[in-house]
Amino acid sequence: MTPEMHDIVQGMVRAKARQLKKNTVFRAKTVEDLEQDLWLRLLEAESAYDPGKGSWVGFAKAEMEFAGLKMIRAMDSGKEAAFRQARSIDEQVDTDEADNPVYLKDTIADPLPSLADEACCSVDVQAALSKLPDEFQAVAIRLMTRTQEEVAAEMGLPRRTFIDRYLPTIRAALRPALGLRFAP
Repeated sequence: MTPEMHDIVQGMVRAKARQLKKNTVFRAKTVEDLEQDLWLRLLEAESAYDPGKGSWVGFAKAEMEFAGLKMIRAMDSGKEAAFRQARSIDEQVDTDEADNPVYLKDTIADPLPSLADEACCSVDVQAALSKLPDEFQAVAIRLMTRTQEEVAAEMGLPRRTFIDRYLPTIRAALRPALGLRFAP
């Protein structure tokens, strides 16, 4: 998946997660949890994508609609754990033509970042954060280990106020450091 496609699909995943969060069966889940569930289902379905039948974005949209319905049904029937199974990226999922094992990590389209990439990104993120006012730096650092809901509660703010007040500035500062063209 190209970075441009990733950004488009990320926006679709976020929108679908927000839509699902409005359903009463997902009251206890955060939007971030729902996004992760949708990404997991999308990555599991990726092997079924056929470019001859349509675009990747169209495939992703259809898969997310289907995944959303399955998630609602699973939550309604109390079977949430049925679709959320922990899997190791070192798990063997298949064998190739020469009977060599194929691992889950080998089937993921985007390679895992190297330590050098992570270190470079860390330096870029630190530089971007240092340009923010102190209050925004503190919020960004809290968001590295806590959810938006937790940080908002710690600050005594309604979640929506917190999001509107802090996130646009933090995202705008981090977007160039992370190489993002569109808002995450």
